[in-house]
Amino acid sequence: MKKSDKKEEKEFLPFAELQMSKQLDLLKVVVKKYTKENAPISYRDVSDIHATKPRVSGSLSFFAKIGWLEQHSKGKYIPSSSLIHYFEGLDKEKARQELAQILITKSKVAEKIKFFVEQKDNVKKEEIIKYLASQFRFLEKHKKSIERMIELLLMLKILKTDGKGQYTSEDVMYSPPQEIQEGQKHNSKERIKLINTKQGLNICIGIMLTPEMPEEQMRRAIQIVLEEIRKMEKE
Repeated sequence: MKKSDKKEEKEFLPFAELQMSKQLDLLKVVVKKYTKENAPISYRDVSDIHATKPRVSGSLSFFAKIGWLEQHSKGKYIPSSSLIHYFEGLDKEKARQELAQILITKSKVAEKIKFFVEQKDNVKKEEIIKYLASQFRFLEKHKKSIERMIELLLMLKILKTDGKGQYTSEDVMYSPPQEIQEGQKHNSKERIKLINTKQGLNICIGIMLTPEMPEEQMRRAIQIVLEEIRKMEKE
C-alpha cells in the first residue's frame, strides 16, 4: 500500500493545547534567556511558570519545524535571528515580515490558508477549516491545531478579522519601501501583469523589492505566486 504523502504536512500544525498568545510568550522567554545566557535553551528552562513541560516541549517543537527555532540538541533550542529581533530588536516590523515569510515558506498549511483567503477575500473560520480538510484530509482531532494556526496568522498580520468571524488577507509578504540609497535610480517596485488566463481573469500582482531583501526570499516569493497562477490556469 502506498504511504500517504500528507504526513509531513500534518506535522507542521501548531501545538493545540495552548493558546497561540501563550505560545508566543514562551518564545519570548526563550529569546530573553538566550540573549542573556548565550547558550541553547532547554524546554525545561521555560516550563512550569508558563506551562507544563510536555506542553512547552510540544509548542517549541512546532516552531523548530518551521525554522523559528534551531534544535541544537534534544530538547534544546536556539532562536533564529528574526525571532530575536521580533522580541528584542529595534526594527520589529521587519522581523515580523521575516517570520511571516518563513512561516508561509515552511508550512504548507499556512500557505494554503493564505492562498484560500486571498482567493475568497472574505471567509469564515469554518470555511477555512473545511478547505484544509479537503486539501490535507484532516480529521476532527486536527481542528484545534488549525485554529491555532489561524491565530498565528492573525498575530503576524498575514490575516485580519473584522471581529465578526470574517477573515481577509493582509499583504505582508514583502518588505516596505526603503529610502533610496545614493546611486539607485531604479524604482524598486516591479509589476507582473498576466491577461486572459483560461479563467478569463485579469491578474495584476505587485512585487515590492528592496535592497535589503535576501535573494532567496525574493525567488521564493515569486515562485509561490507563479505556482498558484499555474494552478489557476489548469482549473
